[in-house]
Amino acid sequence: MKTTKWSKLHSQDFDWQQDSQNNKNSFKNAWAKFEQKIAKKLANLGDRWTRFSTYSEPKIWERKDRDGNPYFRIFDPKSDRYIYLNSEDEVRWWLDERYYL
Repeated sequence: MKTTKWSKLHSQDFDWQQDSQNNKNSFKNAWAKFEQKIAKKLANLGDRWTRFSTYSEPKIWERKDRDGNPYFRIFDPKSDRYIYLNSEDEVRWWLDERYYL
């Protein structure tokens, strides 16, 4: 069978269409994965916000300053403020005064 210019052109055109279709599918797959990741991140953010905003109990984090000294960061949902204390004893005192008396 003799190859003509037309058959070569047609073959190249088909390959281009196939590549184009593969690129479209790749893009669609990548876009779908991106959308899934964004949706998951937004759902996680929403869950965190709901948990954070609906708690009535304080949230307490132990942190360290630049010198390595521990301190406590407390979020008080009743006052909608952060409180910083230097020791566990101060935290216990604050909890007793604020929540249990």
